[in-house]
Amino acid sequence: MKQILIIIGILCSINMNAQYWDAGILIGVSNYQGDLAPDNVRSSVGRSRGAIGLNVRYNVSPRISFKLGANLGRLSADDKDAEGSTRGRDLRFESKIYDLSLTTEVSLFKYDPSDPAAIWVTPYVFGGVSLFHFNPQTQYESRWVDLRDYHTEGQGLPGHPEEYKLTQFAIPFGLGLKININEEWTIGVELGARRTFTDYLDDVSGYYPNYIALHEAYGSAAVELSNPNLNINEELPNIEPFSVQRGISDNEDWYFIGGLTVSYNFLFKGMFSSASNTHHLGCPKFRI
Repeated sequence: MKQILIIIGILCSINMNAQYWDAGILIGVSNYQGDLAPDNVRSSVGRSRGAIGLNVRYNVSPRISFKLGANLGRLSADDKDAEGSTRGRDLRFESKIYDLSLTTEVSLFKYDPSDPAAIWVTPYVFGGVSLFHFNPQTQYESRWVDLRDYHTEGQGLPGHPEEYKLTQFAIPFGLGLKININEEWTIGVELGARRTFTDYLDDVSGYYPNYIALHEAYGSAAVELSNPNLNINEELPNIEPFSVQRGISDNEDWYFIGGLTVSYNFLFKGMFSSASNTHHLGCPKFRI
């Protein structure tokens, strides 16, 4: 019994410092940077797609928070959007992006929504780890197909690259601004980047495959999706793997999620603490 009371006392003292929880939503856009990204800023911004997110945040102190966020966005790009439409590959893709992130936020100023005298707005930075899932697709013969299934760079064939995984880790980081509306509500804006460890968000990375080997293994559709400019009815070029460049394999792809945020603050009272000191009950006292 004595040990249990000690543990309760420790947990209680920790929670007196750990102020409160909040939960919220993000409504904004997602975008990506990679081998198919447009060369000009206007086209790149124009390829942004809608994104939505849910998050729960544990505010340890007025400056430090831990946030668990789940986001859904969409990435897309097309060679025709390149500057002057100079790219001859004629490649394009779209992909949903499912993102689960655990990050630490550090506010520039002390932020306490329960204190009317405290500063009401603060910028913050964040960083952490993300687990994400993607699946690049394109239209082929009036239907959407999963590009990974067609091994467009010969993935898995002898002498070619390995197959890429659709679920991977990334490093999220970024900045934001949160504004205190009242004790219960916070609004803000956030922009986050995800540095991935794959070059296949768009299914484009390094080199064209040996078309003959690709055709024998996966059929004519794989060859057409690998290089839409080839005439499949003519003799296929017998090129060596890793000899004709298709993308830039030295650069991993990135994706971005940002938008407006709205959060509700759960200012718990009692032994599990509160951001508000009003009527705070505190921890029970035990005689040990």
